[in-house]
Amino acid sequence: ATVSTPGTAVVHTAPGPAITTYRTATLTAPGSAVVQQVPGVTTYRTATVTSPGGAVVQQVPGVTTYRTSTVTAPGGAVVQQVPGITTYRTATVTTPGRAVVQQVPGVTTYRTSTVTAPGAAVVQQPGVAVTGVRTYTVPGSAVVQQIPGVTTYRTGTITTPGSAIVQQVPGAVTTYKTATISAPTATVVQRPGTVTTYRTATISAPSATVVQRPPSPLPAPQSYT
Repeated sequence: ATVSTPGTAVVHTAPGPAITTYRTATLTAPGSAVVQQVPGVTTYRTATVTSPGGAVVQQVPGVTTYRTSTVTAPGGAVVQQVPGITTYRTATVTTPGRAVVQQVPGVTTYRTSTVTAPGAAVVQQPGVAVTGVRTYTVPGSAVVQQIPGVTTYRTGTITTPGSAIVQQVPGAVTTYKTATISAPTATVVQRPGTVTTYRTATISAPSATVVQRPPSPLPAPQSYT
């Protein structure tokens, strides 16, 4: 669980014939997250999975070892990687491999639908509180998000992996960076480049504060692939 010297290779063997022996690769610091490699699977960190889609054994500190394909203890702090989407933490897994409740660190839990293929569109289901937006690792990927009480919109271009998402509201020409969504059912206030949230009136420019207002009535949730 803890290696005293960074960079050392340690072999861990779990009891029982069904458990595979694996070795750690490189540690950034003693006692920190351990990089482990399962035979035939890309090296990954227990905190960040760099090879999505594989069935890998992970261990989060204080959490039982498990496979990402089958989570036996829903509600734990589990790091999972959906193909084509940034690594994030889950709060509760309702059905392994299908719709899951996911949580970005420091952001309220929200729900997504099933991801069928790498890079496929992910739709957020309405009716679940959302107070933040996710970031994605694949530049230019198109992701449809549905915020309760707010119009469905599609991301336009992600200029830098891990940066704020540039989004464009359907029927509008203004693109802007999102930062924080203040409430799921009220008028959404977004401010680029900061986590501060406040209310304003209009969409001025791509670099200015923008406000999204829900339509009346709210259209039915849509999926885009």
